[in-house]
Amino acid sequence: MHELHRSSRETETQSHFDLIDSADLQQQDTKNVAPASGYSQTLPALYGIAHTNPNDFNDINYNDTAVTGNGSFAASKGYDLATGLGTPVANQLVPDLINYRALTASGKTVFPTPLFQDVPTGSVLLATFSQGTATNSAKAYSATAAWGDGTIETTTQIKSPLNIVVTGQSIEVFGTHTFTVTGEFAISVTIDGPFGATATSGASTVVATDVTNDVGITRSGAIYNRSTKLFYGSLSITNNTAASLSGSLDILMQGLTSGVTLAYASVSIGSTTYSLPINQYGSGDQIIHIPQNLASSLLPGKTLTIALRFSNPSLALFDYIPKLFSDPFDN
Repeated sequence: MHELHRSSRETETQSHFDLIDSADLQQQDTKNVAPASGYSQTLPALYGIAHTNPNDFNDINYNDTAVTGNGSFAASKGYDLATGLGTPVANQLVPDLINYRALTASGKTVFPTPLFQDVPTGSVLLATFSQGTATNSAKAYSATAAWGDGTIETTTQIKSPLNIVVTGQSIEVFGTHTFTVTGEFAISVTIDGPFGATATSGASTVVATDVTNDVGITRSGAIYNRSTKLFYGSLSITNNTAASLSGSLDILMQGLTSGVTLAYASVSIGSTTYSLPINQYGSGDQIIHIPQNLASSLLPGKTLTIALRFSNPSLALFDYIPKLFSDPFDN
């Protein structure tokens, strides 16, 4: 036990001295001490509740000094090493402790596709959390996202690009953003919940480079096949640069007419035809993925022709804008 020199306020209560030892212990070598978090510990709950429900404690902020092996500490407003969090207001603190549930992160989110330079991501899942057995509305939480490009946004700002969805014990944070720079990014998401509970998670992503202006893109007309009930067309990409495009390539079918979907895409290299994966971007637009082993054939001056098949049940006229992106990290 540390030596404590009490002041004239020592008749207030003994309990705040117990909080001194708990707080001061965190300043010491914790090699032989149990962690200050976990199911058996109340420190995270106490500090969280003191942050959001300060009236649960009588703040002792004058006429009290603690002398320990680390020096002398005076009482001050809020938490201090002399009086800790203050003396508890039992009829308020105890119910809050009972209701407290720690927030935990459910692992990092991995995006199924790269994000694209200068293209809004649409609403994408950034992080998932859980909170014990408690079920709260989304309004009980707030979130902050640091996108990794210097942009930080919160759910509390006007017209926030972030959205919180609560389903039972699961709390999901969605967001939309436009990256103007390319590369690898670590997105950090912090969520704050009832009674000061907080947790941080995030996502890793790659932002692919827009190389649409480095190539020539030619679209054919679409011809309806009565047998398959699909429209057949093609998209030709010519490398107009003096170098090969690095990594894999993605074709964003931006603004494809509503009701029309891309059903099939393939590319023929030599005598072999390869079926290409079709994914969906956060905005809802479809993406044709060209793996690096196939994209590497697009040498300077060379052309890749992508065969396309569209489902268009209404047989209406349709249109789209093709944009090409290079992901040098996918190789």
